[in-house]
Formats: sequence, C-alpha cells, structure tokens
Amino acid sequence: MINREDGFTLIELMAVVIILGILMLIAVPNTTAILEKNKKDAMIEDAKKLIALAQYQVKKDKNIELPETADEAIVITLQYMNTDNLNKTNYSTYYIKDRTFVAIKKNGDKYIYYANLVSCNTDTCNDEKYGINLATEEQLRSDARFDLVKNTEQLQDFLIKANTSGGYEISTVLTSPSGVLKATRIDVY
Repeated sequence: MINREDGFTLIELMAVVIILGILMLIAVPNTTAILEKNKKDAMIEDAKKLIALAQYQVKKDKNIELPETADEAIVITLQYMNTDNLNKTNYSTYYIKDRTFVAIKKNGDKYIYYANLVSCNTDTCNDEKYGINLATEEQLRSDARFDLVKNTEQLQDFLIKANTSGGYEISTVLTSPSGVLKATRIDVY
C-alpha cells in the first residue's frame, strides 16, 4: 500500500505562480492608469470650482470691476477668494494661492473665465508641480479635458508678470487686439 499525502506538486505551484504573474501584468498598468485619470479628474473639478467661486465673488464684491475692452482682463487669485475648499490636490501637492487664479476677459458682449491652477510640494515650487494653464469652462467639460492637466515639464506657473506701468500683463494664450493683455490683479481680501 502506497502512503500518499495530499498536496500540490511543484509543477502545479509553478503554474499558479505564472498565472498570477500574468494577471498582475495586466491589472497593475490598468489600475495605475485609472488612478492617474482620477487625479486629473479631481484637478479638473477644482478648476470648475475655482471658476464658480470667481463668478460668485464678482457678483458679491461690488468693488470688482469687470474689463470694459478686449485689451483688459482681471485676475482674481485664490488668495483673494480666501477659501479652504481648494487647498490640497490628489497629487499630494498644495495649490499656490498667488499663482492659482481666474482671469476674466471680455469677448464681445460676454465674459470668459479662465482657470489657472498651480500646485507644488513647497512654497518655492522648485520640485514637482501639477496644474492647469488658463482653461475655460467649455474646455474643462470637453472630451480632451484630461490633456489640460500638466506636470512639471509642461506647466507654465508664472503667467502674470508685472509691467513697467505698475500693472500686470498676462503673456500667454490669452490674446488681445493690441497684442498685450493688460490685467488688473486682485490679490488680497
């Protein structure tokens, strides 16, 4: 009589390990892509919130004067909006309050709101950064919205520059008939 103990053979164990390895090769990249998409989606939602906050601020604060011509814009910083709802991102970075803003530009008889988000690990932004450069509500709702979220190499984080006349200029995708978009910056609440 042969005394046989129940158990798995080495070949059976190796087959299970190989199958699990194949499943991991398929599952891990898909999971990573889903997590990245969720992080981008959260930042896009933050940009939409920022635009909604700016629209509310314009209605509430009678001291904010909307631009009268296509050569002008106003910039309302996150610092001015004074909200704690937009602070930390899903990238474990923090929005920089004076570089995160909404620019409002006149286009015909209506106003277009552009969200600009800059987030970093530190106040100096010398390390990893994520953000969105001047996106409209329409762009934030489009199919290509995930392409709006930029990383360190792609993000422009100093879009507002002081000019010699004591004002500010936005030197980027926002254009004006004169070529220079003069901006009034609203910083401190």
